[in-house]
Amino acid sequence: MKFRVYSDVHLEKDIWAGRRSFWSPPIVDDEKEQTLILAGDIFYGAESSSWVKDLCYRFKNVVLVLGNHDYWHQGRNIDDVNKNYRQIMTDTKNFHLLHND
Repeated sequence: MKFRVYSDVHLEKDIWAGRRSFWSPPIVDDEKEQTLILAGDIFYGAESSSWVKDLCYRFKNVVLVLGNHDYWHQGRNIDDVNKNYRQIMTDTKNFHLLHND
């Protein structure tokens, strides 16, 4: 089993810089067989859901562990943010949120 791990990516910097697209893990030949682990402080905001779903098409599995910055500027409380990612887990079978279970 192959893993790729990223943390502290802070994609909000792409928004602040006025970029139209967000950073994404570099494409490699065997990524369809890899599990992508996003280990906190990746991204916040409404666009994070579609960004995560796009990664689910590329990788065998996507695992997310939320960091404190993933809750910033969501305009919702922590439970609502968790609920949003749990909905992605329901909709997307290869997405896994690791949070208290």
